[in-house]
Amino acid sequence: MWAMGAIIAELFSHRPLFPGSSEADEIYKICSILGTPNQHTWAGGLQLAASINFQFPQSGSINLSEVVPTASEDALNLISWLCSWDPRKRPTAVEVLQHPFFQPCFYVPPSLRFRSTGYATTPPSVGAKGAMDQKNARRYPVGSLSNGRPAVNNSYLSTNNVPARAAGVQRKLELDHQVKPESNHKLTKENAMNQPWSRLPPAPVRSK
Repeated sequence: MWAMGAIIAELFSHRPLFPGSSEADEIYKICSILGTPNQHTWAGGLQLAASINFQFPQSGSINLSEVVPTASEDALNLISWLCSWDPRKRPTAVEVLQHPFFQPCFYVPPSLRFRSTGYATTPPSVGAKGAMDQKNARRYPVGSLSNGRPAVNNSYLSTNNVPARAAGVQRKLELDHQVKPESNHKLTKENAMNQPWSRLPPAPVRSK
């Protein structure tokens, strides 16, 4: 989720959000934008740092719009949410799909929308855009959610494909038995002429 937020910012600005040259410099670059973590933003991180005698660089946070000026307000809000210091405060992938940033441009199938009242569902599309969304939804189907995870498409394992696969295997075996190469794995001209597939079909018999 953190990486997604950094990548979204990079897509807008065409440059890395935290371009650190080393681990120490990376921490400094993060603190210079998000600000030094505190008890409110990441209490657990301060405890981890204290356990190894590490001290975060002291810096105040800045507005993300100064770093990513081309991003919209919804995009800045999403980036800020994804790049939260505390991992427990970052959204899940399904929660990200419910963010307003994706609503105008991305159709979320009903099977992926939250049923609980705690999250707003995607408003139904109307007009030509709605027709296009429905067409794309049929063209790129998404499995239903189970325990917060999208279902895996196992249609390629369906038993309906077994006859086709069996026919292909049988054809391969027939071709392998038709040609019996010599020990040096080379097919001689004489052997090739004796193969059934190299013989001309018999001439048709004309009735008198």
